[in-house]
Amino acid sequence: MVLETRPDVVVLDVNFPGKSAFEIGQEISSQLPMARVVFLTGFLSDIFIEQALRNRNTRGYVLKGESFDVFVRAVRRAAAGEFTFSKDVEDRVSYLE
Repeated sequence: MVLETRPDVVVLDVNFPGKSAFEIGQEISSQLPMARVVFLTGFLSDIFIEQALRNRNTRGYVLKGESFDVFVRAVRRAAAGEFTFSKDVEDRVSYLE
């Protein structure tokens, strides 16, 4: 469905049934190089953050506890090619660098 609709932004739940959301994100990025990916998750995990950041099209990693406004801002910023991370994720991203 994603390949047919060719969206500007794809939001993936990290806890995706079946195939890994990170694998799906990579497939989307390879077939739709202009599509940006935002991961939405309840998991604040260095391993998951690292996997998300391996995707060249990842533009966000937002925790489910964030407000709806933060989520909408992340999608809009992703569409513009900008990055958005939840505050707790930002702290970990700088730690991982």
